[in-house]
Amino acid sequence: EANQKGWIVSLNHPFLTIWKWLYEKTRIDDFQCVEIINDPTYQDATPSNEKAIQFLDALWKDGHKICGIGGSDSHNLIEERYAGADLPSIAGDPGTFVYCEELSPRSLMENVRKRHVCVTRFCRIEPEISINGRRYLPGDEIIEKENVVLIYGAKIFDLKERPEVYLVKNGEKQKITVHSEEGYYYICEEVVMNLQKWNWVRLEVRKKDGTFLGYVIPVYCGYYEPECTTVEEIWAKMEDN
Repeated sequence: EANQKGWIVSLNHPFLTIWKWLYEKTRIDDFQCVEIINDPTYQDATPSNEKAIQFLDALWKDGHKICGIGGSDSHNLIEERYAGADLPSIAGDPGTFVYCEELSPRSLMENVRKRHVCVTRFCRIEPEISINGRRYLPGDEIIEKENVVLIYGAKIFDLKERPEVYLVKNGEKQKITVHSEEGYYYICEEVVMNLQKWNWVRLEVRKKDGTFLGYVIPVYCGYYEPECTTVEEIWAKMEDN
């Protein structure tokens, strides 16, 4: 019914203990989003969120173009804490940032469908992705006519400590050099994209201790015929790996 009405369907906190997603026969074509970061202050959040990130990457590896979102899922008063938490559970931690041409509900929802999204904690990420001067947003398909070198840049604001930044291409993670300017950190890397094959690349930002800070939805090119049609089949691939 949701898809018939044009709504957006998201699998939220898919691996979170007793609230995990149970409907293993769910068709991948029936949802557009996966919540990769759910209330990080909750005591069981970290392992389930890390698995959700792996789940989204597994979907992309299988040729599915699914958007990742973050949800604060806040239930507490500002002075309350979950067991062992140093920080309160508050709205906006994490934040899902959507590129919009205008500030309207329609524009917001259309751009979530286009996957023009970054998910962050404690920081703001501004990707600067281009090929031969043509700008691409997170979630975009690369439409060049021949193999190209993608310039993947990004500015990271509001952090006091230098983060660790990774480019993830086709599921393979590579740590890259982080530079600093007054008021922000930045990266700039060249990525060769083979337009004849299924290629995707995304950005990931973390603290030095591994704490999640940011996930930028992939840009992609080429085509891969998905092997999996249900979440059960993707889970099986995750277990195999």
